[in-house]
Amino acid sequence: MQAFIRVAGTLIALIGVVLAAQNTPDFTANIQAAGDGYLSLFSGGILPSLGFIAGFASAAIGFGLGQPQIVSRYMAGRSPAETQSARWIYIGFLQGTWIAMTVFGIVLRGVMPNIADPETGLMLFFRDNMGFVITGIIAADFFATIASTANGLLVAITQTLRRNLLSFLPTTFTLRQDFLAVGVGIVTIILSLSLPSSVSQIILSSVSLMGAGLGGAVMIRIMGWRCDARSLLIAMVAGMFAALAWKTAGYELALNESLIGLVVTLGVNRILVLRNGNVQINPPQRLP
Repeated sequence: MQAFIRVAGTLIALIGVVLAAQNTPDFTANIQAAGDGYLSLFSGGILPSLGFIAGFASAAIGFGLGQPQIVSRYMAGRSPAETQSARWIYIGFLQGTWIAMTVFGIVLRGVMPNIADPETGLMLFFRDNMGFVITGIIAADFFATIASTANGLLVAITQTLRRNLLSFLPTTFTLRQDFLAVGVGIVTIILSLSLPSSVSQIILSSVSLMGAGLGGAVMIRIMGWRCDARSLLIAMVAGMFAALAWKTAGYELALNESLIGLVVTLGVNRILVLRNGNVQINPPQRLP
């Protein structure tokens, strides 16, 4: 159902921008102002262009299949056969979406050439050209997609906190999952409202911070080095804060902050393990 709604929104966007292009007197001039090779498929060279196409096509096949909000869809399937068939819907939807949105962005350059932030182009186009009813439908489509993804991530984060990262708490101290989910949601909303960066900048920064905090923890578990839930949690937090401090100081161009966080994570875990000499290797639990 979600894929159907998104496909409908994509088609509306493509039809709308083509109609708007036909009614824009300066469309040809705006496209020409973008540069001689703007409409050339291989303007940056054959190999880089093929790499771009192959990269997005490959990402549409497997990107996100291991993310928590996608895994929750696997579990929600009524049968393995239904989940298996949904895979092709997912792959086809993503392939069609990236191609359609690339075409939309190319045409939109001729219709609205002075957009400061390309990420806002889709909503600005609908707001200025399609009327408030269709704009509301498209906005609802976005919010439904974002909300379902956020819901899956919120559940995964809450379960990880409760059952893994905070597992060292005494058994007499229980955390209600609903309260924990509300707390995580509030913190997330505060961060999203306070961060001034664009979506793409936040994503790139988040990848580095995740590498800084999670990279060391994953390495510790894979290598079988001594740790426990407490040492891993403290080490991950220390690694992410070290990476954030390194980035804030402006040193990320000289050395990526994820490497700094990785080293700090490994070091902090090692220090805590040496202080608690009785800490044993904590192998991953197997599902029944």
